[in-house]
Amino acid sequence: MVCESSMGEIFWELGDEKIAALEKYAELLTQWNAKINLVSRKDVLNVIVRHIVPCLSLARIADFSAGESVLDLGTGGGLPGIPLAIAKGDVNFTLVDSIYKKILAVSAMIRSLALKNARAVTVRAEDLTEKFDKIVARAVTNLGDFLKYSRRLLVPGGKIFYLKGGDCAADLELLADLKLSKACALHSLEETTGIGALADKVVLEIICQ
Repeated sequence: MVCESSMGEIFWELGDEKIAALEKYAELLTQWNAKINLVSRKDVLNVIVRHIVPCLSLARIADFSAGESVLDLGTGGGLPGIPLAIAKGDVNFTLVDSIYKKILAVSAMIRSLALKNARAVTVRAEDLTEKFDKIVARAVTNLGDFLKYSRRLLVPGGKIFYLKGGDCAADLELLADLKLSKACALHSLEETTGIGALADKVVLEIICQ
């Protein structure tokens, strides 16, 4: 099982300073979760392996470039936006959620971590007008509904990185129906991290023309 002391071994490329920031975020998330339901209570003891490591894996999977704008849609407790903002300090992250008290917690964690490349906003996806280079998200709803309100928020050729668990057969059929199957890649988190406990989690990379 992954613990705080081994996260640096898995993401060795980040260096000690960023690993320390990620460990601090894990502590903050756990503390805030006792006040506000940000992640499943049953996962609190395994917040790193069940939440932070999968989200942080996007730093290896996505081709983030310096200066890009990235939207974390439905951030909840700051996932995946905060781990990615720590890992990619030259990329600008906007974390949004429609629930005000969650954004209050996320904003407080961003301040505690002194992240200059992350901001948290309370807004519904339908009300967003800004365009982004990339969108990252965990499976907050089914992929069809997610694409309905997220694709319009991307610049031409922008990408979506959608983290989810379970079978992807229905998702791949949907992408084929939307003529997006040729612009889609499937990434295994077990292969990305070497952690067998993440065998049920994948990332769908979707290029939106």
